[in-house]
Amino acid sequence: MPFYDTHFHVFTNTLPMVADRRYAPAYEATPDMHQKLSQAAGLTSGILIQPSFLGTDNSYMLTAIKARPQALCGVAVVAPTASPEELAALKAGGIVGIRFNLIGKAIPDFSAPVYQTLFSRVRELGWHVEIHRNAKDFPAFLPVLMDAGVRVVIDHFGLPDPRAPFADPGFEYLLGLGGNGRIWVKISAPYRTRKANMGLDFAREAAPRLIESFGPGNILWGSDWPHTRFEDVVDYPAVCAAFKSYVPQRKVREAILEDAPRRLMACQNNK
Repeated sequence: MPFYDTHFHVFTNTLPMVADRRYAPAYEATPDMHQKLSQAAGLTSGILIQPSFLGTDNSYMLTAIKARPQALCGVAVVAPTASPEELAALKAGGIVGIRFNLIGKAIPDFSAPVYQTLFSRVRELGWHVEIHRNAKDFPAFLPVLMDAGVRVVIDHFGLPDPRAPFADPGFEYLLGLGGNGRIWVKISAPYRTRKANMGLDFAREAAPRLIESFGPGNILWGSDWPHTRFEDVVDYPAVCAAFKSYVPQRKVREAILEDAPRRLMACQNNK
């Protein structure tokens, strides 16, 4: 039974990075390093996430997937104008979705023809669209994605307002989408909402709410390794222990680690 780490990154600090990056690591995070950590934690499979600072050059991630194709797949960053041929090549290389890291950026006009065409291609491939954005902005663009018919993955608890996360209208809006069936939420990296105590106080309240709303089959977990910009706060064993803390029921954890990723990728595997 495969247990998935559905959110981690691999890179070296010698790879070419995009000019408008918010962050540039001074270290490397290689596939072998992650494999040792994840296997020690009892995880057998993984979904790689393209780091934003590498832009649309997904080649290092694709090489990692090629080395362990039965265990790994990936979520790529692509230009909205990506051609069907480019997307097909990514799928052949083990890509199962695309990601928009919108932190610190203007929200794209997802209703524009170029994005609608991209979403149509994503839908045909059986992929999903992953979103990294603060919860307060979800009502502005998630309806467009829903209307486009794509499956959506929300990163890191939805990133509600750290000052009052449970009073954030965006978080309440997200909870209200639990019956949709086409949205998955990652209960990962709570320290990105609240750094104190690794965000555990927040996670212990947020995780049950999200699980109740979406069901374990639409909840994902990822290590967020190597915890970029929070390397001084957590490490791999710590995030694994934290997950057990805010999801104490073993059967629920197993559903999140195995059933939910399998359900997410079922459409992709049937294409």
